[in-house]
Amino acid sequence: MRLSRTLVPLLGLAALGACAKAADDTRTEAESPGTLAAPAADPAAVRRVIDSVNAVLIEALTKEDAAAQSALYAPDGMVMLSEMPAWKGRASIEENAKAMFEVMDVKDFKVTTDNVEIGGDLAVETGTFSMTIVPKGGKATPEAGKYITVWKRQTDGTWKIYRDISNSDTEKK
Repeated sequence: MRLSRTLVPLLGLAALGACAKAADDTRTEAESPGTLAAPAADPAAVRRVIDSVNAVLIEALTKEDAAAQSALYAPDGMVMLSEMPAWKGRASIEENAKAMFEVMDVKDFKVTTDNVEIGGDLAVETGTFSMTIVPKGGKATPEAGKYITVWKRQTDGTWKIYRDISNSDTEKK
């Protein structure tokens, strides 16, 4: 009898404690301690961010603003263009963009995003581009091609360009 008087209140307290914990613990699996998964990104929202950053990138390229261009990249971002070494990190991206702007202008730059796939903190954008390249003192040349851009969600929640690769559809003669 004595055991039942002690056990019943203890079981009742344990049950109340379990209910209180369940009511307080409203975290999702992605928010639980010890997991690596971030909350799922809203594909439409990520696509809007990509479209808006692409508009800023186009403006930076056509206005020859290397600082604005490099600011769109993650600190460890990388640009991989045809026939040249990769530009690794924001400082390299800015330095190489400045060097590029010294020898040519970019006009009529357009990108068309064909697809965006999202997985965790990465989004992969594929698409096509067209532009006119005008060497300083030279003849304007149309250019078109395709690209893959990998975007990375930063710790502050923003999306930055992580890897950027493109190549031309123009045949070399």
